[in-house]
Amino acid sequence: MEKAVLPPGDSTSLEVIFNTRSYTGYVTKRPTITCEGITGFQSVIITTQIMIDPDSTEPLVVTPHLLDLSPIGDTVPDSCPYLIRNVTDQQVQMSVVSTEPDLFSFTVPRSIAGGGEYAGMLYLTAAGKSGSFHKSVTFEGTAATVTRYTIAVSRQITGGASESPGSKSSSDCRNGQ
Repeated sequence: MEKAVLPPGDSTSLEVIFNTRSYTGYVTKRPTITCEGITGFQSVIITTQIMIDPDSTEPLVVTPHLLDLSPIGDTVPDSCPYLIRNVTDQQVQMSVVSTEPDLFSFTVPRSIAGGGEYAGMLYLTAAGKSGSFHKSVTFEGTAATVTRYTIAVSRQITGGASESPGSKSSSDCRNGQ
């Protein structure tokens, strides 16, 4: 939570992590929120469709599904490419829904023409280069309907590895399919 104390009438953001690995199809979850000094609880409803084959989605197909920026030997990736393909004949309007701007920058175009594609690059910030994280970025495409897409973004630093004077920065990330 962004704020430790929340006065009446104020608001804050709360990160909810939903691991989809063991689910397929439509899934609804209801995490419960409890507050000190308040009787009862609040729940929110999260509903999603988890695709078995993300390459079969429409109107967009996104590759890869995981951007892994973990060090590879003495190479420390600081960026990672991704591709968004419009597999329909309709123009798709695009917008970013959720990202982690403190850790990385991620952009999408305003639209992708029918049959077109966008080759983008995710870049780590200084804070993103300094430690491990498992986050994601979500964007939506709007054509006949609104469809949301999420790409996992991961960086695992082990054994004290991080960007150091002897390491090589590159965009040679481990793209997971």
